Amino acid sequence: MKKIVKADLIVAIIVAVGVFCIYLPALQNGFTNFDDNGYVTENDHIRPFGAVTVLWAFTQFYAGNWHPLTWISHGIDVALWDLNPIGHHLSNNILHALNTFLVILLMARLTRIAASKFPVLRNERAVLIAAATTGILFGIHPLHVESVAWVSERKDLLCGLFFLLSLIAYAGYAEAVHDDESPSGNYRNKNYLLALLFFFLAILSKPMAVTLPIILLILDWYPFDRVRTLATVKSALVEKIPFLLISLASAVITILAQRSGGALASLVQIPFVHRLFVSIKVVILYLGKMALPIHLVPFYPYPRMLSADFLLPIFFAIAISIAAFRVAQKNRLWLAVWGIYVIMLLPVIGIVQVGGQSMADRYTYLPSIGPFFLAGLGASRLYQKCRGARDRLVLPLSLLCVAAGVLVILALSVRTIEQIGIWKNSVTLWSYAIEKDPDNGQAYNQRGLHYGHAGEFDKALEDFQKAAQFSPRDYNIRNSLGVTLHRLGNYVKAMEEYNISIEINPNNADAIGNRALIYLKAGDVQSALIDFERSCELGLASSCQKLRELKARMEDRGR
Repeated sequence: MKKIVKADLIVAIIVAVGVFCIYLPALQNGFTNFDDNGYVTENDHIRPFGAVTVLWAFTQFYAGNWHPLTWISHGIDVALWDLNPIGHHLSNNILHALNTFLVILLMARLTRIAASKFPVLRNERAVLIAAATTGILFGIHPLHVESVAWVSERKDLLCGLFFLLSLIAYAGYAEAVHDDESPSGNYRNKNYLLALLFFFLAILSKPMAVTLPIILLILDWYPFDRVRTLATVKSALVEKIPFLLISLASAVITILAQRSGGALASLVQIPFVHRLFVSIKVVILYLGKMALPIHLVPFYPYPRMLSADFLLPIFFAIAISIAAFRVAQKNRLWLAVWGIYVIMLLPVIGIVQVGGQSMADRYTYLPSIGPFFLAGLGASRLYQKCRGARDRLVLPLSLLCVAAGVLVILALSVRTIEQIGIWKNSVTLWSYAIEKDPDNGQAYNQRGLHYGHAGEFDKALEDFQKAAQFSPRDYNIRNSLGVTLHRLGNYVKAMEEYNISIEINPNNADAIGNRALIYLKAGDVQSALIDFERSCELGLASSCQKLRELKARMEDRGR
């Protein structure tokens, strides 16, 4: 057993170090205006780091989120590195390498448990090949670049770390109590308590971890084989009550946080049937991007209309589900992997729609482990086939398989390094997004925001006009266009854009406050006063300050 564990550790360390090296180019990247400003560079709540930061992280909804451990992590990085992006990217790289290490240890353990049903996996080298392949794909796949090269996605990495640790701890617990049909007394088991603690830390990092209790139930069914009768089902459910309570509390808090940030879309905006079709489609699209990682962009706009291209993914989803259920009597692996994959994606596939994206590469960070594991089993099976060939064919077939594996690793590594370069700064990021999707209004908007912040107002104006063309009902884009026209001295056009923004969203504090500035410049003090008061009521601090100054001037004139 010690030799087995040692071999696992050696393989996991080698792969993790290799993954870390592949991501070294990310250390040359800076911050982007895709949440990095709100999360780090302009977030005064995380500096200076101390008890006040920790209290704020646990007690406030900020940026429509509640993930205190993520805020604390960013606060520690700022304390260590200030706003030098190298340190922030280094932390992400280390966490991703560590997660890769844990994926290999976890999959090696689960593969050995499943080996009793698969003679092909009873060979230790086959187990290591399956686990190592899973870890390599997890570590170097271009689909995961967004989670690592984007500083703000620290939450993915932290959540992944504690999620994997929880699964490893639970695997130890499940093996120890395999034949125990009663949960009584199990709550004091060290591995059970560790699994619960790590799960809680994962929730504090990112609420996507809420699916863990269901994942544990699936693993109890296969490969742990703890769920065999009605009594064991009840036992497993009772055992998961602490996990389920944490998930329920997290779900409630997350909905409240997202609602406070105005990120939740109503059923009026996006009907349930529309959401369901989009959700089924993205589940299949993610599998396609795992198999062929092309056209990876930072923002996939939400489709406002259903079309014929939804039919094929829905057909595939139904076919996979039917096939997995049909073979479950003989082989539960496929249904377990398919179930875990879909369940892990449930919080982010749009049934509860948050934001304007239909999908995101970062959402596959943990769910991709299942499909990658199947690829690992395929590699292991191929290895066994090569070893079982005729004597004279063993060597050439083995060399051919190794060469094919190396080519896949090199191709993915090169693609990942290219994808890392896209995240170098805001201009490279959004220019790439526009190149891939010239009708992406959000990409033009984000690049325009960067140009505006840099004082390049002519470039900003051009991008905001494009953004408004492709997303005419986006009130934020209309407000940004108004601000740019305002700065260029075109007050009439700026006023028109502010009015459109306010018409779309009457509670848009920014646009109302900006319109007040034009009223003030035109000498319409009463209109300015009304807008400043409304904007202040909606929580815009700068409008409150302007309102106080304006009232003070009016009082001075009255004297």
